[in-house]
Amino acid sequence: MAVDLHKKAERAGIVLKKQGIASPPRLRVGLMMDISGSMRGLYNDGTVQEVVNHVLGLAMAFDPTHRLDVFVFDHKYAQLPLPATPDNFHDYVERQILTEDEIPKFGTTRYSGVIHAFQDHYFGLDPKHQEHRQHKPGLLGRLFHHQSGAEPQVDPSLAKIPVLGLLITDGDNEDHREAEVAIRRSEDFNVFWSLVGVGEHRFEFLRRMDREFEDSEFVDLEHLNISDEQLYAELVSPKLVQWLKGHPPM
Repeated sequence: MAVDLHKKAERAGIVLKKQGIASPPRLRVGLMMDISGSMRGLYNDGTVQEVVNHVLGLAMAFDPTHRLDVFVFDHKYAQLPLPATPDNFHDYVERQILTEDEIPKFGTTRYSGVIHAFQDHYFGLDPKHQEHRQHKPGLLGRLFHHQSGAEPQVDPSLAKIPVLGLLITDGDNEDHREAEVAIRRSEDFNVFWSLVGVGEHRFEFLRRMDREFEDSEFVDLEHLNISDEQLYAELVSPKLVQWLKGHPPM
């Protein structure tokens, strides 16, 4: 069945309208997707591609450029060189992730590196937080913007646009202290974190981030095989709605 992204964006708009957001603010949207070992089956059976489709539809409801920046993480991380867009989303996961040998995949789980890299991308490098950056020499370093000493170039006008960050994981992380430091750094930025835990883990760290940070929300999903409407209804929570209402509509 053909995927209609515009229908997905319409469904996201309907969910937003039901929550009192008739005219959403402009946001930039980024997805941080777990690629640890326990996620292997969900990548191979197409479930993660469906997640990208769902989240791209949501991004289109907020971002007139219709793009979704994508990061992946296990105990390492990478920002994919190309964002997901309506022009390239078909087989995006296969082409951009699974067939790319240099993309880290199927290791253990750490959140801190990808959260810092996410903030570097949208808001620029914080000199106080350079230790998380991976040294990737040569072509790979240029692609993923993690070369030692190379600062991400951020357009000042874009840096003023609020950001919605979705982190989706099926497992607890090894780096509670470092990940908390990474999220605490975001208190200086206009970003809302949707921290999505999938499966039977307790996700104590993500739940604590929800409690301790006003602009962080834990979303508990039983599994990822859900419809657009189900996912959007979970993500567009009262806490996110309150944050959205603090920004002017497009």
